[in-house]
Amino acid sequence: MNTFTSPRIDPRTGLLRFHLPLLHLVGNDHRGPTLSLMLNYSHLQTQRSLYGQGFHNTLYWFNPESRQLQTADGEHFGLTRQDGVWAFLAPSLPYIKLATHADSLWLYYCRGAVDIGARLPQQPADDPRWRLQTRLSAGGNALFLRWEWRQNLALLTSVADNDGELMHAS
Repeated sequence: MNTFTSPRIDPRTGLLRFHLPLLHLVGNDHRGPTLSLMLNYSHLQTQRSLYGQGFHNTLYWFNPESRQLQTADGEHFGLTRQDGVWAFLAPSLPYIKLATHADSLWLYYCRGAVDIGARLPQQPADDPRWRLQTRLSAGGNALFLRWEWRQNLALLTSVADNDGELMHAS
């Protein structure tokens, strides 16, 4: 993870974009998994955000209504649902596999990490996004994320591993 902002001009749009690293956590006595939180800025980002107009974080989320998925590195993909199973719109990705378990969407990355996203019980009814709840390392260690809502916007309030809390925001 860079420890500085990395501004650049998007060659497709001519607009300024940049990434601002906020934190990098390594859980379970450095056995993993890791969690990097970055803010991305794009003038085209128009959704309300706790971070300000144009900013969004790079954590995994999935919106079943719009069928949009943001992966752990901030990439966006469209999904389709066939016979109750979520799949990437063509072409499929060789480095991420999807699985649905109960009311959660699991992303299996080729490097062995797994992201588990779900809708939270305390989530406002008008917020359809499933958010990252658990990240598993290839070795089976876990990070657990807790979310709260402020002004109907999601705020990551803590990250914990098997030994306790690694990050807390209020």
